Amino acid sequence: MNNSTLLQKCDTANYLAHNTKLAVMLIIRLFVSVVGLILFALLFKVKGTNMAFHSNARVLFISHLIWTVLQAISNLLCHSFMLIRYTMKHENPCDFLLTATEASLAKGPSVFTVHGQVWSLAAMAIERCFATYKYRDYEKTMSVIGKLLTAAQWLMASLWMGISLSGADFDDFKAYPTISSSKTSSKISTLLFILAGVEITAFCIILGLLWYNCRKSRQIGGASLTEKYQISENIRTTKLMIPMVLTHFCFFMPTLIGLPVYMKFIDPTVDQRYYTVYMESINCSPFYCISLPIVLFWRRKVLRQNLQKVIGVNVISFDAPRNQHHLRHFALLKDVWKGPSA
Repeated sequence: MNNSTLLQKCDTANYLAHNTKLAVMLIIRLFVSVVGLILFALLFKVKGTNMAFHSNARVLFISHLIWTVLQAISNLLCHSFMLIRYTMKHENPCDFLLTATEASLAKGPSVFTVHGQVWSLAAMAIERCFATYKYRDYEKTMSVIGKLLTAAQWLMASLWMGISLSGADFDDFKAYPTISSSKTSSKISTLLFILAGVEITAFCIILGLLWYNCRKSRQIGGASLTEKYQISENIRTTKLMIPMVLTHFCFFMPTLIGLPVYMKFIDPTVDQRYYTVYMESINCSPFYCISLPIVLFWRRKVLRQNLQKVIGVNVISFDAPRNQHHLRHFALLKDVWKGPSA
């Protein structure tokens, strides 16, 4: 690296360190990560992972929650790291620079979890396809498929991360944590476009499976009760997944489309003076960690009831003493099932 290039990067680092807009965005994302982790703690407290899914779907649902929590933690650490650096006073602007290795360690985990979340949605779509195809005996299957698809998520996310970092110059300096550079921008933009395609495909598959199962439920009048039950379970499970998948789609597509468009068509050199503010402005994925728990609480009444109990709000308890109306109701049920009592 020649002196003029180094001085230019020092000037960019100093500019970003004193950029008020960037500082505000980092503080907002830091706040969102903290609130998201608190909401997830409440979700786990009220047993939000015990959704009424088949064991395979439940494994994949929990895996998706873990990816989201890991993203919130990695964003919290990365943004805290940069805010602390930017509050330091340096007479030499070059002191704000990061080595490429430091930048990758700071930003890499966040990027890795974004990849993992997209592949986790693809895994959920594949599992629902299998449940629809094998509806006659799917209820008897164990969680092997879910575990295999979870392992595949980590494999694909690791592969994507390895490809993104291959060819990077780790002896270089960066003004802001990012894994992209002029040498890797074309490759990373292609990978992000592929992830956008995976996201769109998974979303369309989930919607298509809901339509297909609803249509099939109206055409199996002579099927066994087991088959009818499994199809109704497929419909119910897909309806539970759609709000989560739609929320993920809305928060991730701007990032998966906006970043590669910039790197491929606007500035392939990825000048950090302009790319950094653009990246943080268009990157909506950090807000998913705060939106997902809200959507789950909103769509699942039992989670809201459990949350009310945890925070001390009075709710109707199933363990409350029975009044005369309750006793008469259960006595009538007993007469129906076992015959009148002596």
